Amino acid sequence: MKYGAFNPPPDLTKEQEELIHWAISSGVKKCSRCGLTLPTALFSVDRNAATGLQGYCRICNRENMLRWTERKELERQRAMIDVALERLERQELPRETA
Repeated sequence: MKYGAFNPPPDLTKEQEELIHWAISSGVKKCSRCGLTLPTALFSVDRNAATGLQGYCRICNRENMLRWTERKELERQRAMIDVALERLERQELPRETA
């Protein structure tokens, strides 16, 4: 079989050749996060990337975005608590007399 620029080793079985042909013709890419080699349909478009696809697969990208959203929500809540504490510190609290 002809693979364009890819020349497989001569000792491949017919099944191995067919698998390589399928991988090349179907378009696969390795996710830089999970390391799995997946079909390009599982990667989102990134016009700035050399391959035209994002480095993370859609599954990893979704997990990444969920973690980012949770982290930003925690940061927002901490900032609100800090502001509330600063406002309390600026106010003069009534002193208890014994």
